Parts: sequence; structure tokens; C-alpha cells
Amino acid sequence: MILLLLCLLVYAKADKPHLLYFILVDRFENGRKDNDLFVDTADVSAFHGGDLSGIMKRTDHLESLGVDWLWLSPIFEFRKEKFMGHAAFHGYWTHNLDTVEPHFGTEKELLEMQSTLKSKGIDLILDMVYNHVAMNAPFTTIHPDWFHPQREIKDWNNIEDLTKGSVHGLPDLNQSREPLYMYFHHRTEHWLKKTNAVGIRIDALKHMNTGFIKRLRDDLKSKHPKLRFLGEDFDGNPITLSRRAIETQTDALFDFPMHYAMTDVFCRDSPVSRLAFMLSMDELYPKGLRLITFLDNHDLPRIDSLCKTNSNVGEALLFQFGIRGLPMITYGFEAGLKGMHEPENRSDMRWENYENRIEVIKSLRDLRAKYTVLEEGEGEIRELEKNWLVYSQQNDTHISMVVVNRGIEPRTTHLKSKPILSWHSKGLQSTDSIVVEGNSVSLFILENSSKPSPIAFETVTFEIIGTDKAPVVVGSSKSLGLWNPEKGLVLKRSKDIWTGEVKVKKGAAIAWKLVTSDEKGVKWESGENRILWNKSRIRTAIRD
Repeated sequence: MILLLLCLLVYAKADKPHLLYFILVDRFENGRKDNDLFVDTADVSAFHGGDLSGIMKRTDHLESLGVDWLWLSPIFEFRKEKFMGHAAFHGYWTHNLDTVEPHFGTEKELLEMQSTLKSKGIDLILDMVYNHVAMNAPFTTIHPDWFHPQREIKDWNNIEDLTKGSVHGLPDLNQSREPLYMYFHHRTEHWLKKTNAVGIRIDALKHMNTGFIKRLRDDLKSKHPKLRFLGEDFDGNPITLSRRAIETQTDALFDFPMHYAMTDVFCRDSPVSRLAFMLSMDELYPKGLRLITFLDNHDLPRIDSLCKTNSNVGEALLFQFGIRGLPMITYGFEAGLKGMHEPENRSDMRWENYENRIEVIKSLRDLRAKYTVLEEGEGEIRELEKNWLVYSQQNDTHISMVVVNRGIEPRTTHLKSKPILSWHSKGLQSTDSIVVEGNSVSLFILENSSKPSPIAFETVTFEIIGTDKAPVVVGSSKSLGLWNPEKGLVLKRSKDIWTGEVKVKKGAAIAWKLVTSDEKGVKWESGENRILWNKSRIRTAIRD
């Protein structure tokens, strides 16, 4: 009976993770010196010796963080030599998927590491590179028919350029070739069986044919129904990202739009409306998609270099763990690693003399496990001002409220009942305090005594003056055309006023602008985006 309960617990944890952790293998821990090929720790672009054996030795650290899923950078054979001064240690310049990269260890060590992880309730996510291979990789001469002709990506909005062009000049694979598809399917299936991995992180999702992704997904899930596909589409536009999710039917996407919103607000002092807009655009994503939130990764500036203070980082972290999705932590965040650009942002993990964020990460992870409303509750913008945001989520049992105060003075929130838990980026947890200090973030959990209300809509009336040209209201919601002037709200003239009505989701924050057109083309009004939230009538003049 006890064994059955333990199995159920491990299965539930694997199926519903609360924390994803990413490791750049070469930079984490050097477990074996005898496989230190090409190692030069004095060179930031060279190999530094991290390997699978080193990860296995640090599984206690991963367990202390509360890691559920561990995503490793590519571990299969890849190019070792630098290319035009650029580093190769990251592993994304693959040669093939046949063998484990000798620099990282052996297949036996991979399986030993996986077994150790499993004993601690941690499941493996494999990073698979299907879009390209390394420069001068063996396949380029063995199977030249597997590749698209070399071409530069000139138009990043053109699907032909994206899927047939060469990313950073790398040989671009033609996934429509049947022998290539069979190779990828066979190799992926092989490693899934070997490692019992629960998911695949797919690199460069936007550069591959949708049909290939869907076919591979369907074929693999026929044998591994619980397998999860985590897609990487390096795009900060939720409109583009949501389309990719629908087209590929992937299970999860890395939330680049929210990453940029969080770093803009907490590190660059952008208005909190940036966060509100991104949260309100969740309506675009297909139901069941998990958005993976993150503050930094190996391709972006480290949050500790981007933000002005450690306090700002703490605010961003609490906000990340206080909203929907699956939080991801990149190795070294708990150590305060810094680096604005590659390869400095890919520095070695520091195991001594660093600021310890382990306890905070583990506590926030456990909080999400206990209160599922944080991961999947129905969201709503409750309050929105220039420096003030209250975002609420609710399910059948609880209500969560994450409050961002970017002003100087403390403010008191308006709660319907006493919180059962309060967490503040400045100060300790408390069940009493509803005061949010200046330049801080607070998270509140309340019991929900009523059933969640059905999604409601409200009518907004626009009244625009001061122009003879017919204006169109365009914005970040479906009802306002998703920034497409051809699909926005067309206003009609009544005397000297242009008017129109639109229905919007209650509690949504929408960015919008006015657009006019003539024989010269479309003209957007000047200035920052306007904000539509909690208004039934807007009367304004168009800006030149």
C-alpha cells in the first residue's frame, strides 16, 4: 500500500510539475576530470568541464530547490570547435542524435543520473535540436538531400524564410524528407525509452514546418501518452506565440512575452500596465496550454545584471511565482549569477560564497503545489493605475491576488476577506498584513466561499473628436483587431463626433491606439499606447 502511494505521488508530481530547472551542462559541475576534452576554464568561450556525472553529484541541490522537471541543454554528439570565435560548449551545434556527447560522459552515466534524479522525484526533459546541425557536420556530406539550399533569412515575418532559411548560417534541415523524419522519430523514441524522460524541449520551433511537429507529436504520444512537448519560439509577441501554439498543438511554450514584460517593469521601470496587457492577452492561447515563465535563460541577460538591485529581482521572482503557468529557474539564479551578453551570461555555477535564494524558491514552489489557484485560476485585472496593479485568480476553493506597487509610498489593498496567507517581497510571510510597501510585490491567498463567476463582458463606447478622417480603434484584444487596422473597430460619424461600441472581457486591460488612413496609407496616432480598463465610455481627441 505504501509503495502504491509513493508511486502515485511520483506520478502526480511528474504529470503536474511546479518548478522547471534548466542546466547548461558544461557550466554546472565537473564530476569527472578524465573526460575534460578541450577544457580551458580561463577562456569564457571554451569548455569548462561540466558533465552528467557532475549533475548526478548535485541532485541534493536540485531536490532542495523543489525541482520537479530538469531540462538539460543538448547532450548528444555535437561540434566541439569554436566557429568564427563563437563558443561550441552549449551543445546546440549537433552532429547527430546517435550517441551521448563524450565530453559530457557515457550512456551509462546518463542512465545513472536519471535513476538518481528519479529517486528524488525529479523527471528529465530532453533538449532536441531538429532544425539544424553544426557547420560541416557529417550529415551535410553523408545526406546532403536532407538539407534546404543555403539561404539567408531576410524577412522574419515570411514563413518561407523562417522555415527554409539558415539560422545563424547553420545547415538547415528539411524535415519534409521522409528518411530524415524517420531518423528523428527513431532516435527520439530510442532516448525516451532509455531515459524515461517525461518531456522534450524543442529548439527553434518557429523555424520548422508545422506538419513535422504535429506528426512527431502524434507518433510519439501514441506510445507515450503522458509525454510533454515544450516549444521554444523566441518571440515577444503573444499574438504570434498563440498562433504557434494552435498550429503545432504543443503542450507548453516558453513565455517570452511575459519575460519581456517582467524585466521591463522590474528592471527598466516601465509602467505596470505592461504586465496587465500580457496577462489579459492570455485569452488568445488555446485551453490547456502551459506557459513557462522565466526571468532569464542562456540566451538572455541575467536578471541580476539587468535589474538595479536585489530587491528588484525579489519583486520579479514573487510576481513570477504568483501568476499562472509553470515557473522556470535557470541554473545559477539561486547564486545570483550575472552576465549581460553571451558567453558571460553562461558562466559557471557558483557553489560557494553566494546569496542563497534556495529557501525562497523552495517555499514559493511549495506554495504553488498547495494552492493550485496560482497555476490555473481564472485571471482578472482588479486594479490598475500608473504604478499599481492588482491581478486576481480564482478557482472553486481559493482566490489569489498578486499586488505590484511601483510607487514610493505604501498602500493598502482591498480584500473581501482576511487572507489565509500573505507573502511580501519586503518582509516575511504573514496572515495579517494587507499593506504593500513602496517598490514591492505582495501575494495574498484567500478562501473562496462562492463559485467562480462566469466570464462576463462589458460594452465600451468610444467618442472621438478633432478629426475629419474616419478613425479606427486598434488594440491588443480580439475585439479591437489584435493590432490589425483592417480588423479594428471602425467608428461612424454623428455630427462632429466619431462613435462606436465594442464588447470586451470584464477585468481585461487592453492597449489601444487610433488609426486613420488615406491615399498615402495608414497613419497611427503618436504617443504611447492608451489603456482601456474598467471604462464604459471613452471621449478623447486623436493625437497628431
